[in-house]
Amino acid sequence: RIGNDKKGRIRDRFNLITLQGFGGNHQFSNACKPGQRTDHALKVCVDCEAGFYSSDGAECLPCSGPGEYSSKNGAVYCSIATAGHEPNHNRTAEVPCPENTFSIGASDSCTDCENGFSEPGSAACSACKPGHRTDYETKKCTLCEAGFYSSDGAECLRCDGPGEYSSTSGAVYCSI
Repeated sequence: RIGNDKKGRIRDRFNLITLQGFGGNHQFSNACKPGQRTDHALKVCVDCEAGFYSSDGAECLPCSGPGEYSSKNGAVYCSIATAGHEPNHNRTAEVPCPENTFSIGASDSCTDCENGFSEPGSAACSACKPGHRTDYETKKCTLCEAGFYSSDGAECLRCDGPGEYSSTSGAVYCSI
């Protein structure tokens, strides 16, 4: 719709045109709503695609901050990946962290469990106590057998140094 405003400027739905002198200067103002951008060539408002957002209706910006994504067209803001999740590769959704990884949220990727294990979509890893080892297949902590030790709960190591031994299961260190 084209019309004049009170200052004699010509206004249409998408542009504000200020006429000055014979040649005229053009000023464009954004008339699109948040979640959209202006397609100046076609003079239409276009929804931002998933993975992008527009808070002002001028341009669509990528969701690129830590853990950001947008799952729907026309996003006004980016969502943040929740605990146990990360954004997918094109930032159009959040996906659960894979098994044996975790995320506390607002992160671009899940972190490997160094000493422990986790189910898919976990916000933390279950850690094994010293004297045990992590069994990733069964997702359980297994007691170290006699002759082995574990100081960190990750794996059982053999007491094989000169004079080293452990006579009980669940040893945290080797005796000499």
